[in-house]
Amino acid sequence: EGPFNIQISPIVDALDGNDVLAWHMSGTPDRQPEIIWVNGHPPPSPASLHTYAGFASGHWKGDTLAVHIIDLKDNWLLRNDAPESNRATVDMFLNREGDRLTMLFIVRDPIYLGAPYPRARTFQLIAGSPSYSIPTANDCIPAEVIPGLSDGYHAARYLPGKNPDLHFM
Repeated sequence: EGPFNIQISPIVDALDGNDVLAWHMSGTPDRQPEIIWVNGHPPPSPASLHTYAGFASGHWKGDTLAVHIIDLKDNWLLRNDAPESNRATVDMFLNREGDRLTMLFIVRDPIYLGAPYPRARTFQLIAGSPSYSIPTANDCIPAEVIPGLSDGYHAARYLPGKNPDLHFM
């Protein structure tokens, strides 16, 4: 895996503008944006379409957001790793201390896993980035992070044998 960013923004009640109904989590390259419902939003029908993001419901346990994800589409746990069935569930725990966000995932899959599969990631807040913002239409537009790397529509590429970072890792 390589480095990537993550953005977590509140989805507030349009009527009063104060109550947080859900959290919108995006930025990971291998998953759809996740909507974590924290207002008791009911899960979809068992016959509903499963997605790569699934259906996530959460609640606060002190300073930790505990999330349970169901209705996931068949996928892979990691690239070149074990598959994940549409019966898998994920328990995710998000905790922010200062400028660090720790995420713990516990995947349970009765089809492909004989035991729970834990994973953890830690993110650091970048100085000057917003720590609390409302998503806008601009959040969906590709943004160039390193000038010249991409125009937002084409991936950077090198001819065979010409990549200067070929042996970087």
